[in-house]
Amino acid sequence: MKDITIDFDNCVINIRVGAIIRRNNSVLLCKTINDSFWFLPGGRVKTMESSKSAIIRELSEEIGENYTLKDCCIFSENFFILKNRKFHEYCTYYNAI
Repeated sequence: MKDITIDFDNCVINIRVGAIIRRNNSVLLCKTINDSFWFLPGGRVKTMESSKSAIIRELSEEIGENYTLKDCCIFSENFFILKNRKFHEYCTYYNAI
């Protein structure tokens, strides 16, 4: 299975999942060393993969099994520029603890 990413000449379209993980009045955020922005844990959905299966896979890869997945809570559409490329991203977010 491949990530659902469509790369046009002037824009990349991504299908992504993320988790809002709350513990002790805090929310888990991620940041890569070379970037200045923060994001919720998660990643791209693969072809023929449901968003729920994708978030379970991504969280298992990123933080292990130490969470409880709750309900789907937000569907968002984001537009941003990263490394001089335009992105159009659709993301489904799940609550987790």
